[in-house]
Amino acid sequence: MVRPNCKGYEVVAGQRRLLASQRIAEGTGNLTTLPCILMDDSDDAAAIEASLAENIARLPMDQWDQYDAFSRLVKEGRTPAEVASDFGITERLVSQRLALSKLIGPIKTAARKGEIEAETIRSLTLASTAKQKEWIALHKEPEQHAPRGYALKQWLFGGTIRPDAALFDLESYPGEIVSDLFGEDRYFADAGMFWDHQLAAIEAEAHTLRGDGWTVEVLEIGQYWPSWDFQKAPKAKGGKVFIEIDRDGTVEMHKGYLSYAEARRTARPASDEPEAEAPKAERAELTKPLENYIGLHRHAAIGAALTRCGNQDAGPRLALRFAVAAMLAPTVNLSAKADKTTPAKPEIAESVAANPAAKALAETRNAAAALAGIELDDGEKLTDRRGYFGEDETARVFAALLPLDDTQVLNILAVIVAETLPAGSGLAEALAALLKVDMAECWQPDDAFWSLVKDKRILGTMLAETAGKQVADANRTATGKVMTGIIRDCLGGTNGRVQVTGWLPRWLRTPMQSYTDRPAPSGLTGWQRIRDIIPL
Repeated sequence: MVRPNCKGYEVVAGQRRLLASQRIAEGTGNLTTLPCILMDDSDDAAAIEASLAENIARLPMDQWDQYDAFSRLVKEGRTPAEVASDFGITERLVSQRLALSKLIGPIKTAARKGEIEAETIRSLTLASTAKQKEWIALHKEPEQHAPRGYALKQWLFGGTIRPDAALFDLESYPGEIVSDLFGEDRYFADAGMFWDHQLAAIEAEAHTLRGDGWTVEVLEIGQYWPSWDFQKAPKAKGGKVFIEIDRDGTVEMHKGYLSYAEARRTARPASDEPEAEAPKAERAELTKPLENYIGLHRHAAIGAALTRCGNQDAGPRLALRFAVAAMLAPTVNLSAKADKTTPAKPEIAESVAANPAAKALAETRNAAAALAGIELDDGEKLTDRRGYFGEDETARVFAALLPLDDTQVLNILAVIVAETLPAGSGLAEALAALLKVDMAECWQPDDAFWSLVKDKRILGTMLAETAGKQVADANRTATGKVMTGIIRDCLGGTNGRVQVTGWLPRWLRTPMQSYTDRPAPSGLTGWQRIRDIIPL
């Protein structure tokens, strides 16, 4: 394909065929003419499209080639819808590629060199120019740590909070909501402003409930409401409303519940003797962030074990029975709703994302989605898809499952159970015991873990486990930092220490154990309550 240019013609498509023909002509002299299609010299967009079509047919372009090509076409007057129609792709894909124009030059250069992964590039398209400059400065500084993945969205927006989480009227919201073309998501650009409005709306809702005679407890942001510790109870019998606020902004009202402990107290007969003063609450063995860290890493390992084939498909068989049990004795995740436990800190999110078990589960999830004919966005779960699913969608997925054999469907079910299983629960520990989960296969103590372990009593016991009692006794009065350093030297075989392999903190062993007689992690207490029910 050629078009007039000055006194001759320029090649629009077919440059390689021209060069090959010239080589033949030079060698044999038998080739003197070539058939050409003549194009109008005034239509630049058509010329670009012709060249693109030829290259796409030969080899699919990467996102940067597509960005260059589509942006040239738009500059020549084509709309994204026209570009999508001409190339047989979705308008959304065209818009995604054009969104890369929002990136500053240094980020584009680093991305083209493969220095920045796709998920981070997509998040950076949402950032302001100032934030992009700040990020690339961190990226170029060897001793700095430029946030990536989930941590990047936390860094940009203070959290990934979607508009559908808001209890307040979005029409009256004065802040900005940015759009993520890659994930079809929108986020509140200012997390602080969102929380000001959201907490005010929650308090208004709580005020209304109290006016109706309910006792209302509003949990702290990110505090998980353990459904297994509560039973249904009407208002007249002391039932309360618990308002659970996730770190992603979503709010869930648990109406008409009473803890088992409170129910037992209210069931006791009245006594004339004065009540003894309640003992002061004892400090828990784990801080909330450390318990969050332990629960999420164990959740990833249990999920990976549950969805792993082999061993007579123990995981899928357990998943089938667990799902039936959940249907007969409903739990909070009966509707196949993804567990809402989120990382309490960015470093915990990065640590869990790097866990090989989490990566294995993600691969299994994508394979299960493909079998069910479901397209997932990056990082999306099977049980966390957003949107309205009516009968047509159910029928479509059902049709995709019909030709599958039972093993394939069981594997999909295993993914669903893995996603809905409450992290840090007794039920999660039950599956860990049945599956004989070995955390050593997927977890190593990392910086995030050591930054969360601060209790010197526990560190002293860990030191005895790794370096021996004599070393632990000699460092009884040492700082936590010194103890941690010795433990890490023992695990790595550095600074003259004999390397210790296979060590796991008691919280990550199966079954889980504790270090003190203080209140134990919720997963351990839940397992202790139900372990006599489940035969091992």
